Amino acid sequence: MAGGLSWGLGTAPSLLEKAVDDVIQAEQLGFDTAYIGESNLGADAYITAAAALRATTTIAVTPGIVGVHDRHPAVVARTMRTLHEVAPGRTGITFGRRDCEQIDQLGLQHSPAIPALRDTINICRELWRGQSLVYSGEHWSAGIDASHLPPIAIRVGLAAVGPVTLRLAGAIADVVVLNYGASHRAIAESVATVRAAAAAAGRDPAAIAIHAYVLVARTDVHDGAAQMATTRRIVKSVLEGPEGQFFAVNGKTDVDDPAVLPLHAAIGDRSECLAWIEAVRTAGVDCPVLIPAGMRSLFA
Repeated sequence: MAGGLSWGLGTAPSLLEKAVDDVIQAEQLGFDTAYIGESNLGADAYITAAAALRATTTIAVTPGIVGVHDRHPAVVARTMRTLHEVAPGRTGITFGRRDCEQIDQLGLQHSPAIPALRDTINICRELWRGQSLVYSGEHWSAGIDASHLPPIAIRVGLAAVGPVTLRLAGAIADVVVLNYGASHRAIAESVATVRAAAAAAGRDPAAIAIHAYVLVARTDVHDGAAQMATTRRIVKSVLEGPEGQFFAVNGKTDVDDPAVLPLHAAIGDRSECLAWIEAVRTAGVDCPVLIPAGMRSLFA
């Protein structure tokens, strides 16, 4: 079992059946939350979340991380109302940026992510409150009467990397989700930015939940070499990408340097991996989020 602490699962964009099986296993292991990811032509996050909610009884299942450029907020609000009917109180949604390549593939026009995130969250929340809405935003607008619908409570998460998105998350999100590959120092700095932004917005900083994806590579198991290779590849892509400017420790991005990789992932035997994750909690994270392989490596 997951030891009485809060744990999350992040499913990779994959086949629906596999994602649902992963969520079922997470629930059996005592996990609290499952994030249902999506990308390109993989399984749809909302449909997969509905299937996972039907197949489970206690775990919270959240579409996320989902983009804000490829669905109008009113469509998202309607879909989430339906998910709420499937399992009241067990679903939320986590928004994030779409990368430029995916926006190009869809033939969509590039636009700044922050206005799209803000507009999407504002429109959805008003429609979930059962309000008559006239909203004109920088990216999205809507004029919809939802006053005939009952209000529902949907927890809104925001995946955040970098000070601008972290400050937005602190100002408006219920849950802030940090990306994998961050060092303990980067996590602590991100948490501090979120809390400060919440206070500046007149919110209770302690009321915002902080979740963080964590990569795991156990070296004391039969597939330890494969776990290390996968973790090295993912951390390399993170440190060499846009997040690298925020995550790299002292500017070091060479994951072949034996001193670098352990700064960005839980590596070692089971006790060493759990100790690394405990340090993530100490840095201010309420719920570490593992990918399926990491979940099974530590708990199955």
